[in-house]
Amino acid sequence: MSLAHGLVKHGQDAIVELGLIKAEDRLSLYSAMETENQAYTVHVLDATRDERQRRVRKRNKEEGETFAMLVSDEVFTLASDLWEPVGPEEMRGREANFIHVNTDG
Repeated sequence: MSLAHGLVKHGQDAIVELGLIKAEDRLSLYSAMETENQAYTVHVLDATRDERQRRVRKRNKEEGETFAMLVSDEVFTLASDLWEPVGPEEMRGREANFIHVNTDG
């Protein structure tokens, strides 16, 4: 977050992927940004559970340049079961970009 804040203070955009699965945690982040008068856009990647798991397994196998940690099927399932979708009420008055992910591979 400190890197993102530094970039924004210098007029740059920053993308922060935090995996905030609970609406309450996301609302807390929005509130902090709004308190600091920071402009932001929420980007939501919308993909089916099967597609997300396929991509996680592929990332685990490839361990590419941005690979940070192995995500087991158990951890994936736990996080997916806890996920609270981003709804219209959460986005009311906020800029949002919903990206529907192509699941053709």
